[in-house]
Amino acid sequence: MHVFGAGVNDTFGSATVGFACTNSNFRNPTGNGYLGTPGAIVAPGATLNPLKFQNFELNAKYLVTPAFYVGGQYVYTLENYDASTGGVKPQVHTVGLMADYNVPKRTDFYVQGVYQKVAGDTSKSIMDNAFILGTQAPSSTSNQLAFRAAIHHKF
Repeated sequence: MHVFGAGVNDTFGSATVGFACTNSNFRNPTGNGYLGTPGAIVAPGATLNPLKFQNFELNAKYLVTPAFYVGGQYVYTLENYDASTGGVKPQVHTVGLMADYNVPKRTDFYVQGVYQKVAGDTSKSIMDNAFILGTQAPSSTSNQLAFRAAIHHKF
């Protein structure tokens, strides 16, 4: 496996804008399951060749007050799925929004939402289903929406 990436951000007053790019190349992927869930990555008898992911992320954060900020991100992922049965190049679009309010003495309250859509070529495998990291399992479709509201306390 080879992974590399780079990113840059800049702050303009109360706003911070960033861009990151990563490249992940799994040269000899193994296994035929997806994080323990049913659904094969490749058809029985097929061989999975290198699996590649390229992520391009644009993100922003704005300090409304010193204790409250809002942020957002858009991630465009290009996948290169190459198996002995053929190759496909799906694309994944992920959009996220967050608001965070800090209370003095190590506590903050936040809400966030994420939407993901898998588009483009289909591999006829579990990889065609949206899967937002941090959710329990992949979606049963190419779309997934997740929300979270939480209290975070630092000990």
